[in-house]
Amino acid sequence: TYIEQVYREDTVSADEGRFVFYEHAERYFNEADNHYKRPIVTRHFQSSWDMYDAHLYPGGACRLHMLRSELGDETFWAAVSEYLHRFDGKVVETDDFRLVMEKHSGRSLGRFFDQWFHQPGYPDLALSFHHEEADAIGILALEQKQVDRDAGIPAFAFDVEVRWRAGGEWHSQQLHVDQAHHTFVMPMPAAPEMILFDPDGDVLHKLSFNPGDDLLRRQLVEGPTVLARIHAVKELAASGRRPNIGAIVDAHGAETHWGVRCVMAEALGKSNSAAAVAGLALLIAVERDPLVLPVVFEAAEAYRDEAIRRAILQRLDEGIGYVATQTAYVALGAQREDAPYELLLAAAERPGFNGIEQ
Repeated sequence: TYIEQVYREDTVSADEGRFVFYEHAERYFNEADNHYKRPIVTRHFQSSWDMYDAHLYPGGACRLHMLRSELGDETFWAAVSEYLHRFDGKVVETDDFRLVMEKHSGRSLGRFFDQWFHQPGYPDLALSFHHEEADAIGILALEQKQVDRDAGIPAFAFDVEVRWRAGGEWHSQQLHVDQAHHTFVMPMPAAPEMILFDPDGDVLHKLSFNPGDDLLRRQLVEGPTVLARIHAVKELAASGRRPNIGAIVDAHGAETHWGVRCVMAEALGKSNSAAAVAGLALLIAVERDPLVLPVVFEAAEAYRDEAIRRAILQRLDEGIGYVATQTAYVALGAQREDAPYELLLAAAERPGFNGIEQ
């Protein structure tokens, strides 16, 4: 739920909250892209249990965070407090929540609730950028790829931040998006060293945006938020180019947030390249975070490779946690005819905590 993000933001860091937002969005996208799209608010279901899905929980959490970002903390939490006290123990509908939010904000939120709660889908964005040195401008072209009038999926309307660094200084501009296609022209005397779209995660969206490999490699290391660095990881990995894969592996050691390192491992697992295989073998050897190591082993399942096999066996010999051990055994089994069958059979017979390793 959304309170998980709020709690981790409050008790750990803003970046920890942003990473929960990223995880929620990914779970929602997976269901929406691979199974079905529905409005958050709907009366069309065979059983009320059908409503307890990834649209309602992680998808709803992302939308609540958007509303909080739109209204500001003071207004949002004051409205939430009144809503909870006024309707304690009572039956409510979404409009009850909207009306309380409108009372505290002094704004009409009909359009926000219509598109984010009563319509299916989400913004699926493709961006391109180029800098015109002679005119001292940057040109950002945006497309909302999700628009499907037959399916009732519209062009969404939202405000979003674009942030860029030039000459070591950060600049920012708010853009208003409400059409399927936009071309934004921004004053930009110097070419940017880095350009970021919604770096704080204020808007639920999927993004395809490669402003240039050099800019992305800098963003990978120097991006100011976990979301900025995660975007760089995904775009660089998607390119499949060896220097970009190498940049991800090199950045792993200096990356301070465990969640970004998880995304790095996942990206290498999907890259299907020799550089990614070598990189994963290195990550297996050096990763020490118990939250990240199982993800590294899961990524290694994609490859049958002697270097990966040796690295996994070495980590098992050193002794690792039971969840990491479980995923290490699965990765070894994925080696097929090169799997250490005797080791796996012995592990299957050895009792352990809750039988996780077995």
